[in-house]
Formats: sequence, C-alpha cells, structure tokens
Amino acid sequence: MKKIINLILAVVIAAGFSSCNNEVTVVDTENTTVEIFVTPDSGQKSVLVRTEGAWSVSVDEASADWVEFVGATSGKGEGAFTFKYDENRPTDISRGLRRKASIVVITEDQFTSKTIELKQSGVAPTLAF
Repeated sequence: MKKIINLILAVVIAAGFSSCNNEVTVVDTENTTVEIFVTPDSGQKSVLVRTEGAWSVSVDEASADWVEFVGATSGKGEGAFTFKYDENRPTDISRGLRRKASIVVITEDQFTSKTIELKQSGVAPTLAF
C-alpha cells in the first residue's frame, strides 16, 4: 500500500510541477514511466530518488547531445540527481520540433527501474517574405 501511495505521489508531483524550472520530482524506483514537460528554453531539473538500495541514472544515446547530467549519477537510498537540457530552437541541423529523451533510473539489482520521459516543446515555424 505504501508503494502505491508513493507512486501516486510521484506522478502527481511530476504532473503538477512539470512546467517549473529546477523543481524536485519524486521518483520511486518501480517499473513505470513518468513524464516531465519543459519549454523550448534551456534549463535544468533536479529529481529526488526514493529507494532502499543503490541506484544509478543514464540517458538514452539519441538524447545525449541535448541532455546532460550535472553532478552525481548514482547513490544509495534516498538521493537526487540533476540534469540540464539545451534550448530547442531551429538551427541549420535542427528544425526546433518537439523532442523527447529517456532518462532511466535503475536499481543495483537491475530488475527495477523508472523511466523519465523528458518532453521538450518545439517552436512554431515562421515564414519570412
């Protein structure tokens, strides 16, 4: 019952504060996914991890160019990690469309994990004449 309450708390906190910068999102390591939505501006987020054992965090390879960890990427028991993300503006390479990164928190036994889907808004295209 306690795990279910903590999981519901984590989802409510993630949904309620997803547009703010530097908030702390509570993540209990259960095999589920949490979404964090951010604006096209650059920023950073801190995430509180609640688990009993050791844990580590990583980002998927496809997102490695716009998401980066700041500080520790592992811990034991309750701890936190911080990541920063780049601005999502149109460039010669990128069109500034919506994008997504998967950040995975995994326990030391590697049987329990939490995926955080970081979803960054794009910018509206403009036409110049």
